[in-house]
Amino acid sequence: MKANKRIIPIILASMFLMFATSCKKRTKPENIVEDIDGNQYHTVTIGSQVWMVENLRVTHYRNGDPILNYSDPVGWSNQTGGAYCNYNNELGNAATYGRIYNWYVVSESRNICPEGWHIPSEAEWNQMVNYLGGNVAAVNAIKQTGSAYWGNNNPGTNSSGFSALPGGVRSSSGNFSELNNKAAWWVTCEICINNGKLTYINSADNKVYNSGASKKSGCSIRLIKD
Repeated sequence: MKANKRIIPIILASMFLMFATSCKKRTKPENIVEDIDGNQYHTVTIGSQVWMVENLRVTHYRNGDPILNYSDPVGWSNQTGGAYCNYNNELGNAATYGRIYNWYVVSESRNICPEGWHIPSEAEWNQMVNYLGGNVAAVNAIKQTGSAYWGNNNPGTNSSGFSALPGGVRSSSGNFSELNNKAAWWVTCEICINNGKLTYINSADNKVYNSGASKKSGCSIRLIKD
């Protein structure tokens, strides 16, 4: 009986330790955000804003509905609803650069963003650029360092931690271009009748551009915290 009394507390302690360890494994760090597909993203604080460090890779809306995937140019160019693809239809590019989305995803009411996050406006991009010191300073501060992505003459320091990668774009006719040369992200706008709006940088100069593009074009998406 005495032996049993000694064993029971040991068993209970072991069960508690196993339960605590299991709970710990399921807990995400505070700077990690998870989308509906289970993809995880690091975050970084830049001034008063909190941004994701990676481009979006999700393939479902927040309610669980799938985002249509069009690999062929004809299907892509004919689409008038939300759609995504991988650059050159290669899954490895999605893992590195994130997926490419048309602008209809941006305006979709089912929402592509995890709870508490949204696609930034042009004003929110400008706020970050101004905080980092204006165009030239900002481009260098958000570009990933080294020559692996932006080329041999890359002046990027990534001092902001934003880690911008040149994931390329897809035209409204379905053609891929600008991989390792341009990083382009969709932004929201209150009234976008004919075209969507985007912010982009490239390897040729140190400037942040705001521009319009066909809603059937494909760009990356980077999220900001509400």
